[in-house]
Amino acid sequence: MKWSLWTKDDGNELILLTTRSMKGPRRKNCRNTTHRNRRTSTLIAYRIAYGIVLGVLLGNVLRTAYAAASATVSALLIASAVLLCCVFGLLIGFSRIPPGIFWILVLAWEALFIWYAWFSPTAPFGMHELHTLEMNAAASESTTHYLKAGALFAALFGWFLSLPITRMALKSGARYDSERLQL
Repeated sequence: MKWSLWTKDDGNELILLTTRSMKGPRRKNCRNTTHRNRRTSTLIAYRIAYGIVLGVLLGNVLRTAYAAASATVSALLIASAVLLCCVFGLLIGFSRIPPGIFWILVLAWEALFIWYAWFSPTAPFGMHELHTLEMNAAASESTTHYLKAGALFAALFGWFLSLPITRMALKSGARYDSERLQL
């Protein structure tokens, strides 16, 4: 590699540039491999964690007794399971699926997640039983439960919404890296 020192015409700022010798072909993938490897391993860890959360929710949806529910509730539960499987598909085909499909499937799952979390027969965030008969203790227990459930629901809602956002950030980062390589 040859090193050259250049000055800008519009000021006294000095810029240190590198120029390649013409001995071999210019490689297009000469990015910082440490940065690329770190980003790849972080993305793999993110996708595994996302898949574990989806798997737990899918297991909970499939464990629900469909026969005891009405036809509408059963249809919504089946739709929830199907959408969860579709989001699993998004997770597997992460970079090959168009962004529009990403957003449609994730937002549809988010809408069904609201119903499933609070209004389904097994509603994981709904309060199903009290552990006391005293009125003040029951009110305190109910308030504590709904505060914790609301915080966990908000965290999961944000987590599910992070999939298309992460994909957009990854695509824009890759575009930025390729533009930087061409300069």
